[in-house]
Amino acid sequence: MLYILQYWVRIPEHWDAETEAQERAKEAARAKELIADGYVVRAWRSTATQATISLWQAKDHDDLHEAFLSLPLHRYFFDVLVTPVVEHPVSLIAREAGIELPPV
Repeated sequence: MLYILQYWVRIPEHWDAETEAQERAKEAARAKELIADGYVVRAWRSTATQATISLWQAKDHDDLHEAFLSLPLHRYFFDVLVTPVVEHPVSLIAREAGIELPPV
């Protein structure tokens, strides 16, 4: 299944710059693993809100939940919005007509 996730990260105010850098490095390393494992398909940053918006792929809701909670900073995510999605019929029609859609 495909999911669109949108969330914000609130770094604890008591963290110094070194702690934040270390924790963000752990987050980046785990994110790379999730990309390599096929969970994270694409990710974007909203220029308006600084939210992370990402496309994930998982077997089911439980699989997604487990993968998402493996991110080291998950305790500092807030307003997490999860939207399961399926391909729109227009995309299927375009593909059947031989129209190449831009990559996700």
